[in-house]
Amino acid sequence: MTPSHLTIGAAAEHTAASALLRDGWWIGEVRVMAPFDFIAVRRTKGVGLRQARIEVKLVDIKKVAPSAKTKAKTPIQRLLGVDIVYVNFETGGVATTIGKARRGEKTNILD
Repeated sequence: MTPSHLTIGAAAEHTAASALLRDGWWIGEVRVMAPFDFIAVRRTKGVGLRQARIEVKLVDIKKVAPSAKTKAKTPIQRLLGVDIVYVNFETGGVATTIGKARRGEKTNILD
């Protein structure tokens, strides 16, 4: 991998993390080799600790290339239930499908 490739990947991860934070998710960055880039957590119901419910998602970030097609999940990603989030720098889109990212969508990403 070239340094520019690593820089673009890091920029895509930061863009996706910002969008997820806006949607109410807490983000835990994974700093080791793993089949996902982030662990996303958010409270979905309840007030107080006894009634609280949380949702946890494993998220892998992909940059949308101009002629890109949907990236297939690896077998381990399918087993773990990893969500793929696409980032398009041209439109500013962050979404779970390449089409939505190309249209510039970026709200309620993991819903």
